[in-house]
Amino acid sequence: MLAAKLKGTAAAKEVQLMLQYDPQPPFRAGTPRQAGTRVTARIIKRRRVFQAGRASIVARAAARLAP
Repeated sequence: MLAAKLKGTAAAKEVQLMLQYDPQPPFRAGTPRQAGTRVTARIIKRRRVFQAGRASIVARAAARLAP
């Protein structure tokens, strides 16, 4: 509920989906099916950006370690 108060219902649903929180959820968004296509698509897009940045960091670190 704090995420909803601070950032809105959509952001709270995204957090719930990322955590896959579903024991007594404040929103029905603990799985991709429950969260719906819009929320799930936003999470996928955000994760791709995050993973691309992380891949870049790993590549730079690996280059430094290579003999």
